[in-house]
Amino acid sequence: MRPDPLRHIMLDMTVDLKYASVLVTGGSEGIGRGLAARFLRAGSKVLVTGRNPEKLARAAREMPGLLTFVNDISKPGEREALAKHVQSSLPDLNALINNAGIQRRISLASDTAP
Repeated sequence: MRPDPLRHIMLDMTVDLKYASVLVTGGSEGIGRGLAARFLRAGSKVLVTGRNPEKLARAAREMPGLLTFVNDISKPGEREALAKHVQSSLPDLNALINNAGIQRRISLASDTAP
């Protein structure tokens, strides 16, 4: 089997995160907040969204330079509002971490879906 001639290119690629403009949905706590912090430390411009204004305000206080936007992406109108906000506050967006979500514990055996 012949080796892939592009393999070495992929292994040598690096990204300079100080030029990244990142949107992290669900970034007020947990994994999203941790990712936002790492991008900020690397020099990226970061906007996080979440439904809880208090959690977003705390994140902004604890991470200077963090941009925040209260938003519930489960609602179509709020997704449109987020798109407009991103166009004005982060027009050079080049990375999306779609982290927003709610975990529900269900028993798969009791699933009644067709």
